[in-house]
Order: sequence, then structure tokens, then C-alpha cells
Amino acid sequence: MNSDFPVDIVYPWVDGNDQKWLEKKELYARRKSAANLESATDESRFRDNNELLYSLRSVDRYAPWVNRVFIVTDGQVPSFINLDAVTIVDHKDIFPSQTYLPSFNSNAIEMCLTQIKGLAEHFLLFNDDVMFGNKVSRSDFFDDSGAPVIWGVTEKRPMKDCLTVRDDMGDLDAAVANTRCAFMEKGYGFKPVKFRHTPKPIQKKMADLLLDTFPGECEKTFINRFRSRDDFIFSSAYCLLCLDLGVSRMVNIGGVNKAFAMLTFDLKHVETTAGNSRFRKRLALIRYCKPKTFCINDAEDTTEEGVRITQRFLRRLFPDKSKFER
Repeated sequence: MNSDFPVDIVYPWVDGNDQKWLEKKELYARRKSAANLESATDESRFRDNNELLYSLRSVDRYAPWVNRVFIVTDGQVPSFINLDAVTIVDHKDIFPSQTYLPSFNSNAIEMCLTQIKGLAEHFLLFNDDVMFGNKVSRSDFFDDSGAPVIWGVTEKRPMKDCLTVRDDMGDLDAAVANTRCAFMEKGYGFKPVKFRHTPKPIQKKMADLLLDTFPGECEKTFINRFRSRDDFIFSSAYCLLCLDLGVSRMVNIGGVNKAFAMLTFDLKHVETTAGNSRFRKRLALIRYCKPKTFCINDAEDTTEEGVRITQRFLRRLFPDKSKFER
């Protein structure tokens, strides 16, 4: 296919500071099933620290080739957004049944993205805490044939540990293991790869194949209104499918390659959590080595000081207003 095919960006987004939305979330949180841990409803999962503003500025600066930007929300609109440059999509317009709504489960929401009207065959699945840190091109995420390029890190754990769900696991780690097990049960060959918080290159036909192959797992995830231990993680399973079928090649962004890349200032991805022990060092790495992408997580133990440091860092990194702002 022509190598200049359109590539869109999709952000699932929520304003967790909106009082009306918070009341709805709390109403359904009281009904959460035993499969949900307390962390599934934690404020950090939904808190809006204005990351979307800076993520869009990074797109404007480093990826001018992006075709359209879609923001998927539950009846919300970012206060700063230029509606002539961004398309807002409501959950009710893409979910297969209104009985699953409202949904506060990012795993369920991601399963619906291919239903967005007007969405290109190729798109990047973003989160608002994921940003470009340097110039990127289509070829970083899709080859000339349109096949996704998967970024991953080789697992160092034994295969058994990768496929074992333990009671002491957090809900995300348990869901990852459940997803891997479901993948194996369908007869696919699991590759011991971890997928970081990077932009995910999605090809709609591959995403639809995944959803058609795992209808039961998808249904269970739709029923979970909050992220749960027994969720089927769309983005992880999608990457595994692309690799197993030989559709995609993998770029290893960890280990020795990462260390070498840091020395040559050709760094693919940096990831950190606001306020952890390596936080300031990772921010310095982002600022001076300019990785192609980076993610600053907002976690349950993130302090107000961690949020302030993140905000100050992003303001300095992306001071210029983008075309996506009013």
C-alpha cells in the first residue's frame, strides 16, 4: 500500500474532577463485584492533571503527519479543546450494548474503538499520560505495508510465572496473566513479551479479528464496569496476536538495546511514575535524551508534590499552544 496512508490518534479520556461524573462513579463503585480490587476505583485511575493538553502539544510538535484526533469520553469535553481540530466521541456511540454503560473500565472501552465513525484503518491508541518526546514518523509504528510495528520488552521471568495468577497480584498484573492464559487456550503461541505504556499501533482488521476470536472474554470484560482481575486486556492481546501470526515485527525497547540507545541518544521510550524513587532522574533523562515517546504515570501513591513536579516539567517541555487548543 502507499506509505503515506492516513494514521489517526485515539485518546480514551475522562475528567475525573467533574463532580457530576464523580457522583456517577461513586454510585457504581458501591456495587462493584468481588473481582474488583479497591485500586480499580482509586482516584489516580481517573484524575485529570491536564496531561491531555501536553500530550496533544507533543503530537502537534513531533507528529504533524497525524491525520485526525479522536477523544473518547463519557459525555465530557476537555475545557481547552478546539472542536474544529478534534472529534469528540461518546461511549454510547461505540459500545455494543447500552447495558454495559456507564463503563469506567479502560479495558472495555478500548475494545470499542474500532467502532468510531470515520476512524482510519490505522490508528495509534494513546493515553493522556503518553507523549512524544522527539520527532516520530509513521514508520516508527507501521511498516510500508501497513503492518503494525510492536514495541515490547522481553520477559525475564520463567514462562510458568508469566502465566500464573496469584492472590497477591494487583488487578492489572492478574488481568495480564489472565489474558495470556486465554491466548494460550485458543491455541496461540505466547511470546514472553511485556508491553509498556507506549502508543499502540492498531490496524482495525487485526483488532476486529481479535474481538471475533475472543467473544466470551470480551463479554466478561464489558460486564466489569471497573478494571478487574479477570479482564481481557485488549491492547496486550492485540500485540500478542500480531506477533504470533507473523503480521508484525517487534522492536525491543529494553535490556542492552535500551542501555546502548541511551548512550547514543536514540532512546525509544522512557517510563516513570510520579513521585517514585527514580522519578527525578527519569524526568532528566526525558529532557536531555529526548526519547521518541514517554509516559509519566499517576499512581495510587502519587503525592500532590509529585503532581506539581509533573505539571511544572510538562509546562517547560511543551510551552507552546497547539492547534488542538481554543
